[in-house]
Amino acid sequence: MSKRKNKNHILSIIAKDNPRLITRITNIIAKHCINIEMMNTTRFPSTCLIFINITLKTNDEKIETLRKQFEKIVETIEVQVFEPEKCLKKEAKNVKNIL
Repeated sequence: MSKRKNKNHILSIIAKDNPRLITRITNIIAKHCINIEMMNTTRFPSTCLIFINITLKTNDEKIETLRKQFEKIVETIEVQVFEPEKCLKKEAKNVKNIL
């Protein structure tokens, strides 16, 4: 069996703000034994939305599993996966579309 290559991925999540949301997300990541490299959150009070960017180093299969699990969280509006170099352009577009 070949070893799956780990690489950096950025999960970008847009969700309704909820005090326990971050805990639920980090618990899902921990269950897969994945370390969080970096995590940023931005809350927009006028829209009651939170934007969460999580950088993880893992393989494509695990990142897809995480994406599907995050989509099942009730508060989640959208989950996207990016390669780090493409993330900034896409995130700026997402913020512009929401506001």
